[in-house]
Amino acid sequence: MSFHNETHVKRTRRTRRCDWCGELIQKGDPSVATSGIFEGDFYQSRYHPECNAATLRWCRKYGWYEGLPDYLINRGGIEEQGEPETEPLDTLEKCGLCADSAKSPGIAPGA
Repeated sequence: MSFHNETHVKRTRRTRRCDWCGELIQKGDPSVATSGIFEGDFYQSRYHPECNAATLRWCRKYGWYEGLPDYLINRGGIEEQGEPETEPLDTLEKCGLCADSAKSPGIAPGA
């Protein structure tokens, strides 16, 4: 059984670290909290909104089967931290996996 839950947080209650870029998400800033089960393992993550959008672009480019990288990525980008982005960051498209609502329904990766 797999699922993915995504919650868009308007104001973060405490300072946290973004799991995508490693930068701090300051108290009061918006963030995206995700949790779910992928390949039998539970996960939970917190991202800047632009980093969450970048995870979708990453998966569109490399596929869900690759999983997310285990190294830090440029904030809002899909290249390793410090490397130049090969795609413009202003072309954020919906991938169709997440709803436009504040809380998307549970969606299994690769579905």
